[in-house]
Amino acid sequence: MAFERKLLLVAVVVSVLAVAAAVILFFIYSAGNTTTTKDVKPDKAVIKKDLANCIKEGEYVDHPSKDSFYCCPGLVKTDARPLDENCEVIIPENSPGIESGWACIKCGDGICGSQYENKCNCPADCE
Repeated sequence: MAFERKLLLVAVVVSVLAVAAAVILFFIYSAGNTTTTKDVKPDKAVIKKDLANCIKEGEYVDHPSKDSFYCCPGLVKTDARPLDENCEVIIPENSPGIESGWACIKCGDGICGSQYENKCNCPADCE
């Protein structure tokens, strides 16, 4: 019985030491191999393809999801539905409901530009 206890104790000690060694090695390895977002360089081919597919200023996107497209650099997504003077969506007569649509605008450049840029979505440019 004493021999079995000693054997069990040795097995436990060896297991604990093995786990401790694995944890120490993990921290030693990961300390020298960290990658931050500033270290990651995007693939130029991917960037070029993305810019070719981006939505340009004033372009309308007929899709229910705002996350289904991306605007070109310097532009922001906005709701493209028509709005009244109180910034409420105008629902056309005989319409089954509110249609969804999006556009990309250049808000913040001091110019109330495309037909989709207005005082409701870009007051800085359209007051």
